[in-house]
Amino acid sequence: MLNEDDTHFAFSRHRDGEAVSLDDVHTFVDQYAGTQVTEFVMCVGGRLADFPSRIRESFLDKREQRVENGRPVDYHDRALTAVPYSLFVEQGIDWYAVAFDRFRSHGISPWASVRMNDCHDNDQPTSVLHPDFFHDHPELRRVRHREPTDYFDRCYDYEQPEVYDLMISFVEEVALRYDVDGLELDWMRENYCLRIGREQPGAVTITRFLRDTRAILDRAAEQWGHPVKLGVRVMADPIQSAANGFDVLTWARERLVDVIVPTARWRTTDNDMPIAFWKQILADYPIILAAGLEILLSPWRSPFPGSTLHAQTVETTQGAAAHYVAQGADRIYLFNYMDRGELYFTEPSNVCRSDHYHQVLTTIGSDDVAARSRRHIVTFRDLGPEFAPPRDRLPAPVINGAFQQVRVGVGVIPSEAPVRLIIGVRAEAGEAAPADDLVVYVNSTSVRLVGVETLDPPYVSFPCALYDIDNDGTLPSFLVAEVSTTATDPLALEYVEVRVGPCAQAGPSRI
Repeated sequence: MLNEDDTHFAFSRHRDGEAVSLDDVHTFVDQYAGTQVTEFVMCVGGRLADFPSRIRESFLDKREQRVENGRPVDYHDRALTAVPYSLFVEQGIDWYAVAFDRFRSHGISPWASVRMNDCHDNDQPTSVLHPDFFHDHPELRRVRHREPTDYFDRCYDYEQPEVYDLMISFVEEVALRYDVDGLELDWMRENYCLRIGREQPGAVTITRFLRDTRAILDRAAEQWGHPVKLGVRVMADPIQSAANGFDVLTWARERLVDVIVPTARWRTTDNDMPIAFWKQILADYPIILAAGLEILLSPWRSPFPGSTLHAQTVETTQGAAAHYVAQGADRIYLFNYMDRGELYFTEPSNVCRSDHYHQVLTTIGSDDVAARSRRHIVTFRDLGPEFAPPRDRLPAPVINGAFQQVRVGVGVIPSEAPVRLIIGVRAEAGEAAPADDLVVYVNSTSVRLVGVETLDPPYVSFPCALYDIDNDGTLPSFLVAEVSTTATDPLALEYVEVRVGPCAQAGPSRI
């Protein structure tokens, strides 16, 4: 499953002095024909509607706006307003309807997605992403008992009837406007939809929203003559998701949802989601479990000075896919994996670069993905309930006389595959700790130091130590590295990776 956000097409296809055409829409869709994408999920609304809406303000309204929040503005020549105006108004083309139909003609199931509480630019007085509704109704925000201080404070409170009614009406409009096979409620933009301390009682409201949406989709199914599925994007951990007001198990028991996507939010892909546990608790229900991958990857939450955001590579994407398929995922779900990735990331290894994009879309859905070259990098959980934020695994202290343990999910490792451990350990002065000072085991077995390597992408700025792991064909799907030091000064373990393959590769096939 691949999610296309609500701004990328306009931003990436906008050309000064030249209209985006129907051919541009066809070319965009056609690039996914023959790939392993089975469902294409198109976001049609964040804070604004992406089409001429009867319910909410749209980018077409933003084009005409000249005063926002008491300040002069002019957005008429922005890509996000010019492209929809050209398509919907000047050319009379509902490009979403065209795209949905064309995806279906290629055998790809079309889905629409709605971002349930998007808060981009929420701390800015004006923005092309802001509706007047946001400025005019501070009393509907989830934090109103004090001044907002955090990023999610200005998100809407779903226990307020005005918010609930606005969003359920928009969901209804989308479902009855577009002939799609499924509609996704994207609760990860954003997952904070209730007032602080109202997460448990407010879960009743969120579940009622799911019931109302299911009823709407049943009506849409009658209109379109085929079932319309319901999908949700939620937190990576089912327990944390429930604690934040999203009672996924009740949704499953009541047969409200057809697809569940546990996922990170944005800052990194979470390579340690409990997908096997998700699969177990959903075993009695006819639900597709899709493991969500983000375009970004990082081993730690707080970037070091001078660091940049790094995109996934083909090998890291294949690694996450192999791991989660081995844990029982029915789908791999890609978020922000958008074409023309050179617009966003300059690193040559960027997975969305033109020469890499098609490759990953024709490999990660293969049943032989475990045989491919892949990298399994320890990351962090970037989102949890605000009252119980997740703990980061890295950096971790390495001291003489004790062993730091780090578990890495690697999926199925073929017996003929070469396997290596890569660790980055930093001394207090900032340079790499001498590899000779490290003591390392993997799954209770010593490993052999074979050299050092500078990482690409540069997740850490210093060289990492490489170790060969003996592979006798019995390595499990999780490896545990133990790291200690013979040095007297404390060190910091900042990077852990297991690299697998490549092996002989079979032809691509769908999972």
